[in-house]
Amino acid sequence: MTYAIYCIHPETLTINLKSFYKDYKSSLEHLKNETEEYVKTNKNVNEVSYIVKKNDLEYLGDGYYLKNSNKYPNRITVYEKITKVDSGVFYNSSTINVRKTMVFSLLELSSMPVEIDLDIGRLNQPINKIATPSVDIVYLEELRKVLSEKRKRFEEEEEEEDSD
Repeated sequence: MTYAIYCIHPETLTINLKSFYKDYKSSLEHLKNETEEYVKTNKNVNEVSYIVKKNDLEYLGDGYYLKNSNKYPNRITVYEKITKVDSGVFYNSSTINVRKTMVFSLLELSSMPVEIDLDIGRLNQPINKIATPSVDIVYLEELRKVLSEKRKRFEEEEEEEDSD
């Protein structure tokens, strides 16, 4: 079996293949490492914290947090928490904004029609010429659809709050 690590940007719904591995155990380790490395390098964070439930973010400070998915195996979601304090004359109010910044996941490829140098993780052929199995494409399309629906609902909720 061959395993691929990919990431999805929830706002633009772009999918990027990160790397390929031969065995399941090492691919899980690399999934965790690549997710942590993404947060550390791209978001300038020294230490990465994991949460069990999204509701746990209410009690934590601002920053980036990782959460293993309960619904989908082998998926890690990166959340960003930002608290905005509005100072008032009589009292202060705060707005907590939690948003999903990136989703990393592991994909099982039953057959690859291209030669891959698995030790380096680079392709010998361009990615657009790879024909991934149709089951995996359906899975990615389903994920893209769900993320798009969640984004629409979130935007509608924001519009309702702004109109109040």
